Amino acid sequence: MDIIKETSKLYETSFTATAIRLVNLSRNSTNLIYHKDGKVKWSTKSKDGKYIRYSDITLDRIEQEKDIDLRRVDTDIWINNSNEEYSCFEQTIYFRSLNEYITILQFV
Repeated sequence: MDIIKETSKLYETSFTATAIRLVNLSRNSTNLIYHKDGKVKWSTKSKDGKYIRYSDITLDRIEQEKDIDLRRVDTDIWINNSNEEYSCFEQTIYFRSLNEYITILQFV
């Protein structure tokens, strides 16, 4: 999130637009999820991002915590029945004025 904040200031772009661009350019397996009230409003992913069935995801755990620093989480939270071994890292920023969230996931 710090890279997104710094880049958006440097280029005078919105946080959201910068996040989308950086995720789309990422060489890592990265997903960006914009959500509110436990529902995904939209999402995007890097070329190698994982396909996530958002209907199976519970976002309440994230939305109760508000801002979440980068942390490792169980991959099965995001990808059901994955046959591949990944480590999953998530980070969330909460937009208080909008009561909305952006969560970034990286699978390594």
